[in-house]
Amino acid sequence: GPMSPALARIIRKARRAIVLADRQRALRQPESALTAKEWVLLAEDAVDKDHSLAGIRAARRFADRATELDPNLAAAWTIKARLVNIEGDVDPDQDRERIGREQDAFSNRAITLDPADPGAWEIRMNALIYLSRWDGALEAAARVVRLEPHLPSSRLNEAWTRGLMGRPQEALAIVDEVVRADPDGYT
Repeated sequence: GPMSPALARIIRKARRAIVLADRQRALRQPESALTAKEWVLLAEDAVDKDHSLAGIRAARRFADRATELDPNLAAAWTIKARLVNIEGDVDPDQDRERIGREQDAFSNRAITLDPADPGAWEIRMNALIYLSRWDGALEAAARVVRLEPHLPSSRLNEAWTRGLMGRPQEALAIVDEVVRADPDGYT
């Protein structure tokens, strides 16, 4: 049966703690010793600490290093797509065509390399939203739910997409379902 919301929250917190510990370990390594996965961790850490254009560009250098070291590492393409997406949010002088093209290419590479990674599908959804490819965005959101059915919050991707599509009633119905399934997770 479905996982209890309380257990899902514990798993989410444990995953987060592991990621943070891995980041801290990577930050202590000399750059010459870093693996592609560790460069991804540094990129994630950099952008989480600094969402400015300068912070995104610094994180992008880390992500580019990761793809140079291992062009088949899905997580490296996922973080590159995420960084380009954030750049589109913060740069008032953005090159929309380049940002759309890069998000499309990077997120497509990530899901091709690891079709079982919900994070890759979530960033694919964001890329398709940016490109106004609504059916594809909804399909990517549904894939996240199939990959992480124990996380009620994964349905919020679909709600957000439907809201952006101008379908607020459908979005609110999903949010209501998610909150009813796990009221303690959203208080």
